[in-house]
Amino acid sequence: MFKFYDRKNELQVLSKIKQISSKIAQMTFVIGRRIGKTTLLIKALEGTTTLYFFVAKKMKLYFAKNISMK
Repeated sequence: MFKFYDRKNELQVLSKIKQISSKIAQMTFVIGRRIGKTTLLIKALEGTTTLYFFVAKKMKLYFAKNISMK
């Protein structure tokens, strides 16, 4: 596992989202060019049942076309 650097602000935001999702369904997208997104999510969601769905760049158009058609 990679070294985890302190990301208090991001962890607080994800904690708030986790609290809200205990009451109503939530879908959260984590995007950006900064490294460590997966590690951040793993750290923030420890002990939580979570679905992690990764879409590679090659598949973005496929999903966009097929999901928008439904």
